Amino acid sequence: MLNLTRQWGRAFLAAVGLCVLLAAAGCGDAGFEEITRRGNTLAITVADMERVSQLRYTTKAQDRVLNHFRFAPSRPGSEVVALRIRVINDTAIKTIVTLDEEAALLEDFFGGVYVPVDIGVLGEVWTRTGAGWGWVSNTMADEVPIYGEDEDVPNPPGWRDGPVRSIQLDGRKAKAGEGFLAGSREIEQGKSIDGWMVFEAPEDTQFKELQWRVVDSILIPF
Repeated sequence: MLNLTRQWGRAFLAAVGLCVLLAAAGCGDAGFEEITRRGNTLAITVADMERVSQLRYTTKAQDRVLNHFRFAPSRPGSEVVALRIRVINDTAIKTIVTLDEEAALLEDFFGGVYVPVDIGVLGEVWTRTGAGWGWVSNTMADEVPIYGEDEDVPNPPGWRDGPVRSIQLDGRKAKAGEGFLAGSREIEQGKSIDGWMVFEAPEDTQFKELQWRVVDSILIPF
């Protein structure tokens, strides 16, 4: 079996027109304003916050639908909190950031902390099974299916429900989790990376700050 945990854990910004369907539960924190804080090497910008009951996304390349994925909270009464984050290297000739569960902490006003979720590992992929089409855990799938434009790939039930967010990416074939901050990435001086970092938290949690912990220690208050 293909080691999808390793493969998808490294997934990053790559593929043209990855659409994130933020389904159910309202879209975004009303009035959220972009926030930037700087450390010795990096500048971190939180550009947006989205709260949804389920995160859905479709990877596309050159107008061909490749795959549908979804991620839902693991606990009742929880929701998906997605932060759009830009990581900028202002100072070093180059630096490497490792974007895993230790990269950041989202803290509420009562001392609760929430770590990033690797949705490429914990989510599900819509694929052909022995009983027809259905949702299969990413880690249980034998491989990442890629369907051509001439194949009849049905949308999952209710897939078009809810608002759509589009992320413009750079062109190569997509895998689960791309468009999200995960894995290790080298950033040259004056360059940046941009994507979604996903958390799971109790519904309607009010957050105090994001604690960035890679390369620099940076507090970003909300």
